[in-house]
Amino acid sequence: MHHDVSQLPPLPPPTPPFMVRDRFTISADLFPLGAEYNGVVESAHFVADDRWDTYLAHKLNMLEQASGRASLHLDDDPAGLAEAYWRVAGLLAADEPTLAVMLDDGVMLPRLGLRLRADSPGARIEPEVIVEHPGPMGDRAAAWLEGRSGVARLADAIALACQEDLVIMRGGADGPDVAESLQVCLPSGWDPREKFGTGFRAIHEPIADNARLLGSSANVMKALLTKGPYIRYSWSVTLHDKLDGHPELPRATLTEEEWADPETVAARTFIRMERQTTCPMPDLGRGLFTIRVHVDPLVERMERQPGLRPRLANLIASTAPEVREYKGIARLAPPLLVWLGAHQGMGEAAGDGEAVAPGSEASQ
Repeated sequence: MHHDVSQLPPLPPPTPPFMVRDRFTISADLFPLGAEYNGVVESAHFVADDRWDTYLAHKLNMLEQASGRASLHLDDDPAGLAEAYWRVAGLLAADEPTLAVMLDDGVMLPRLGLRLRADSPGARIEPEVIVEHPGPMGDRAAAWLEGRSGVARLADAIALACQEDLVIMRGGADGPDVAESLQVCLPSGWDPREKFGTGFRAIHEPIADNARLLGSSANVMKALLTKGPYIRYSWSVTLHDKLDGHPELPRATLTEEEWADPETVAARTFIRMERQTTCPMPDLGRGLFTIRVHVDPLVERMERQPGLRPRLANLIASTAPEVREYKGIARLAPPLLVWLGAHQGMGEAAGDGEAVAPGSEASQ
C-alpha cells in the first residue's frame, strides 16, 4: 500500500482550546470525551492541523539532541508496552487517517511516508522501518528510527506521527501505578526525567495547593486505567513562544520599565494551553495520557476571541498566590489583570458559550 505525501489533503488551521470553567483551583477533574466544550465537540484523542510540520521538526530536534529526556521507557515488559503503543496507533488511525493507517502487518504513517512492518512477535516490539514516499522530513525520521532499538523505535515512530506528546501509565486498578513510558518532547515547565518511573502521587507532589489532588489520586488512576475516555485542559501565560517549555531552557524576561507598562507586558505574553485526553486499556493494565500544547500570542488570541478576555481575567484572579508561584505567573498576573480589565468592555459576558461540566479546573 502506497501513500504519496504530496497527494494528501491539506490540514486545517489550529483551533486552540480554552478552559471549561473560569475559576481556577487545583484538582484532577476529567470531563467526558465526546461532549461539547466551548462550542467544540471534543471526540478525538488526536487532532492534526497545519502546524504539523512545525511540531514534527521540534520533536525530531529534541529526539536527536536529547532523547534521554524526551523518550523514556521501562524495559521490564516490552511486549506489553509495545501492545499499548499499537493500541495508540489504532487510535491515531481512527482520529486522523492521514497520519496513520493500520495494516495487516503493521501501520502506515502517510505524512512521514514511512511504514512500520511487524509480521512477527519480535517485530511487534521492534518493527521494521520501510521508507515509501517520504515527506520533507521522512528520510530524517527514518534515519532516527533505524538507530533506535526495542520498543523505543515503535514509541518514537508513533510520537513523530502526531502533534501530541504521549504518556503510558501502568498499574492495577487497585495497586501501585507507574509512568511506564514518556514520549514528551514539549513539556510545560517540568522535566520528564523526574516523572519517569514514578506514580501519580509522586508526579503531582511538587504542585502547590495539592492536598485535594493527591487525595483523589487513587480514583484518578482507576479512572485513567479502567474508565473514560476523558478530556481535560491546562493553562498558563508565559513570556516565551516555544513549544518546548522544559525548565532547563533559558527564560525570556522584561526590563523594570517594561514590567511597569501593562500594554507592553500583554504584547510580550503568550497563552499556553494544553488539551489532554485519557484512554483506558484495562486488558493491558495500562492507560494512555495525551498532551497537546498550543502557544498563541495573548493579544492576538484575545482579539480573535474577545469573549475570552473576562474569562482569562477570572482564571488569573482566582489563582491562589502559591499556585501563581508554582505556575511561574506571579509577576505576570498583576499587569495582565490590569490590561485585561482595561479591555474588558471589548469582550462578551463571561461564560458565553461555556459548556456545563462538573467540578473545577485542574492544573498542569
